[in-house]
Amino acid sequence: MKLDNRLTMLLVGIIAVALLAGGWFLGVQPQLAAATTADAQRATATTQNEATTAQIAQLARQKAKLPELKAQLAALSAAVPATADTTAFLRTVSSLTASTGVKLVSFAPSPATAYVPPAGSAPAAPSTGTTGASSSSSASPSAAPSASAAATPAVPAAPAGAPYSDPAVTPENFTVIGFSISVTGSESAIDSFLNSLRNTGRLVLLTSINKSVSQGNGGVSSWSLTVSGNLYALKDAATTAAAAGASANG
Repeated sequence: MKLDNRLTMLLVGIIAVALLAGGWFLGVQPQLAAATTADAQRATATTQNEATTAQIAQLARQKAKLPELKAQLAALSAAVPATADTTAFLRTVSSLTASTGVKLVSFAPSPATAYVPPAGSAPAAPSTGTTGASSSSSASPSAAPSASAAATPAVPAAPAGAPYSDPAVTPENFTVIGFSISVTGSESAIDSFLNSLRNTGRLVLLTSINKSVSQGNGGVSSWSLTVSGNLYALKDAATTAAAAGASANG
């Protein structure tokens, strides 16, 4: 009798353990696994949402700067247009002669030629603005402005006195347009014209400046100014690519 009771208790214990194990593997463990998976998915979704929020904030900041970037692009496009546009530059010169009180004697542009980096130049950080030579002096006929704000690798510094150049500016994408201007007027008017010519918004490199004076009737001084320099223009990207392709096929 006692043996039967013990056997019964043992069987009951085995059945209870089996039921608990079955309940664990068939009920609890899948639920725990599902909860763990849900937690992982929730963490992933949270990370993705945070990244998306950061991207949206960055885009909002960039959008806020869009008018400023457009203004910078317009200024750079005016400084170095996509075409030589010497007619527009002549209109600018004519406007300067009227505003400064000098008389335009001649304006002679030269045909556009491919840009050639200055001899002995080394890559350097680009600078902006218009440059001019001192009276009766000469300068290199090439300039290398950069319209790009992209990051560039470090380059060796140019030797002291060496002209600057930019490897992104090449004969394939940059042109030089020489010009000569002669005006007459009073000394103050000529000086005002020369200063204004350096600040037209168009990138101009003055390579020579010659100012002279002569005595007219009654001892009145008559001043004349002749300047030579260069304008710059970008070559059209599509035209450049087509020319490169034709050259390769040829």
